Amino acid sequence: HINLKPFNEVETIDYVAVTLRRSRVEVSPLGAIIHSRTGGNPFYVKESLNNFHCNKAIWYDFREGGWMFNLSSILEQVTGDKSTGIPEEELVLTRINNLPHSSKSILAWASMLGSSFSFQLLERLSSSEFAPTHLSLSEHEAILALHAALQTFIIVPTDDDDIFRFSHDRYIKAAASLRKEYEDQMHFVVAHVLCSHSLYSLGNKYRSIAVSSICQSVNTIKSSMAIRKPFRTMALEYAQIACESGARSAAVRAYAACITLLQDLSWDEAAEDVSHEETLQIYSDAAECYLYCRQYAEAKHLINFVISNACTAVDKVSCWVLESRTFSQEGDSASAFQSLKQCLIALKIEVDPDPTFHKCDLEFMRLCAVVQALESKEIVWHPMAEDEASINAIGAVLLVSHVSKLDLLTFA
Repeated sequence: HINLKPFNEVETIDYVAVTLRRSRVEVSPLGAIIHSRTGGNPFYVKESLNNFHCNKAIWYDFREGGWMFNLSSILEQVTGDKSTGIPEEELVLTRINNLPHSSKSILAWASMLGSSFSFQLLERLSSSEFAPTHLSLSEHEAILALHAALQTFIIVPTDDDDIFRFSHDRYIKAAASLRKEYEDQMHFVVAHVLCSHSLYSLGNKYRSIAVSSICQSVNTIKSSMAIRKPFRTMALEYAQIACESGARSAAVRAYAACITLLQDLSWDEAAEDVSHEETLQIYSDAAECYLYCRQYAEAKHLINFVISNACTAVDKVSCWVLESRTFSQEGDSASAFQSLKQCLIALKIEVDPDPTFHKCDLEFMRLCAVVQALESKEIVWHPMAEDEASINAIGAVLLVSHVSKLDLLTFA
């Protein structure tokens, strides 16, 4: 990338003279008009010349063998323009609006996919059964539309025959304005297409685009699709990755979409598009993410919902542990301890109703003696507990260590 500073008036006139291959004296009035309207911004200087050419105020005269311009026509086009600064929308949108309708449709779809995009994917989007009628294109129409957009250099090819990109980021912003009326429906189409096809054939960069579109069109998805598991799976996988990488605000948004896309009878295995395991995972993972973000009220709401609806005590273990951590972070150590105690009782684990440090020390010494009396082979090859509830109970007990010793003194 080369960073260009704004042209001064002399440099703008020089640019116009070189572009039109005319002398500086001849193009000075035109250069002065363009500089006053663009502030010398190189991009907008070029766009101004393009717009004047599209509006027939600049043309190539074959008889004269050179570029000509009609200064009166140019002045008429800018008459009444009292704006100051860079007329971004006027220059860029005018160029896009001069394109055929099909090309504007292609650009609208492309603006949803970032600076570069797959034409194969654009064809799927524009020909989708859910695409807005105004932006729907056949395969042949899409090819012609792409060709027209390429001719104007709004988009340009890359080394990959299927990948194209916008020639400037301002074109992306201008193209995005073409879809304002159909924003929600277009996000639904993007989400549906990306969730219906293998992302590996399109590239992993589209995962975040798919989830963003799911979040933007979650209500449309819920009202239009009876089977919503593909959307939930995509959003859940993204949320887990985002949470692990530290992007928890993005994860919260994805988890919220997952919860919205659950069926009304989300705990009923007999209902269509319902998995008890999936529902449990979504609510539990979302509660933990809210906890990390210190959104305690939201975390407690999800935790209580799981505890009230999950089938077995084993299913509720993770949420009791999360509830304990939530109380602990809020400074309510007594409630944190009671949550863990309730967890152990529900799993039918014997709990000392009156724990003290002295009792803990005695139990620790007893266990030490038992372990020390064992042979190393017995320890290594000791069979794992087959009871899943027991394993979860051990995890819950270990998490008592999250409560400080000072806090535990209040329970003794």
